[in-house]
Amino acid sequence: GEITILDNTYLDYERNGSHNLTLTVSDGLHTSAEESVFIQMYDENDNAPVIANGQSFNVDENASNSTSVGTVSVTDADLNTHYTDWTITGGNTDGIFAINAASGEISIVDNTNLDFEQTESYTLSITVSDGSNTSLAENIRIDINDLNDNIPVVTANQTFNVDENKAYNTIIGTVMATDNDAGTSFSAWKITAGNTDGIFELNASSGEISIADNTNLDYETTTSYAISLTVSDGTNISASETVNIDVNPINDIAPIITCCQVFDVVENVDNDTRIGKVSASDADAGDDDFYTDWIIVAGNEDGIFKIDENSGEITILDNTYLDYERNGSHNLTLTVSDG
Repeated sequence: GEITILDNTYLDYERNGSHNLTLTVSDGLHTSAEESVFIQMYDENDNAPVIANGQSFNVDENASNSTSVGTVSVTDADLNTHYTDWTITGGNTDGIFAINAASGEISIVDNTNLDFEQTESYTLSITVSDGSNTSLAENIRIDINDLNDNIPVVTANQTFNVDENKAYNTIIGTVMATDNDAGTSFSAWKITAGNTDGIFELNASSGEISIADNTNLDYETTTSYAISLTVSDGTNISASETVNIDVNPINDIAPIITCCQVFDVVENVDNDTRIGKVSASDADAGDDDFYTDWIIVAGNEDGIFKIDENSGEITILDNTYLDYERNGSHNLTLTVSDG
């Protein structure tokens, strides 16, 4: 009547914690009535814990040390399991995370490198024990939340140019900026200095520079402007950066022949005799050496004089009437072009 184990395949406390056997016995002639025998199973810690797969958490970049990220979930087929020895076995290359050995809670232990712009997510390999058995390693993903924690930077050494006297609303160019935060939208572009003549305006949304008032946009007055700018990313304002705007000279001023010039010549001198070179000036920069089309428009009725169209030099063309007694002086009216 000794009961023994015949097949232990299903001898599992978690499957069935007890068994009720119904027994009979014979004395060779007679069989007893049925009687129940109760067999109580005893639980053993024979199942390894299993960390639930597909778990993920998230935490803000720059979160302070000791910030809780989340608690890892685990199961064990054995009843009343007490989990211990939670361990990070891989993926914690920057040493940012720690796991509580008793509870499985992940927290920040060193936030030095907790930066979305450096690493957007981590995959930690984790194991846990039930006191006898250690689980297989399971991957836990931790996503880093991007915060607006970087200050925008206006790109250095930007230069634009514009013609003097350019019309109102003329677009000069768009200022560039960068921000280490992903997906930054720039706003509140602002001129902080250098726009003393009120010539320029800056689109607050786009950073586009245009002409607001061209009254003083004159190369002969100011050849370039250095304007200081800032921009915001919605939270942080950049340091001020200088953008240069060079003014292009335009030939917008007519030359002026110097007033009241007087030359002398002796009557009856030979043809082609040089009398003098007429001078002129031009307020446009660089135009003084580029006069053309010198013309005598009046006062040369006798055809005595001619003027070199490029140099402005007056010479004798025909001395037939170059006679003091006929005419003691001549008033020539001239014009010249600067091209």
